[in-house]
Amino acid sequence: MVVGADSHTCTYGALNVLSTGMGSSDVACAMLAGKTWFKVPSSIKIIVKGKKPKGVFSKDIILHIIGKVKADFATYKSVEIIGEAINDLSVEERMTITNMAIEMGAKFGVMLADKK
Repeated sequence: MVVGADSHTCTYGALNVLSTGMGSSDVACAMLAGKTWFKVPSSIKIIVKGKKPKGVFSKDIILHIIGKVKADFATYKSVEIIGEAINDLSVEERMTITNMAIEMGAKFGVMLADKK
């Protein structure tokens, strides 16, 4: 688990790490205490089927998902994004998607770990 004082901290989800941004004071307390407190979120699995068409980028995938589900869809939930299209993405492309999971209200956006 990774916490940071930046909204981009959730990007680590591309590496199968629960990660989220917190306020600076909360992060300082976590660093001092070596621990923090979270309500355990329920989980939502989003399956991206098929292959990514030529000319479609990872940002297009996540913007399409958010457009379908809206900004409050996953409020304080953990969103697992999987599927054939995701498996074919590079680590950098996956990072783009998990970085934006927060835009649908998620506490965490996470992908499965693999050899990449």
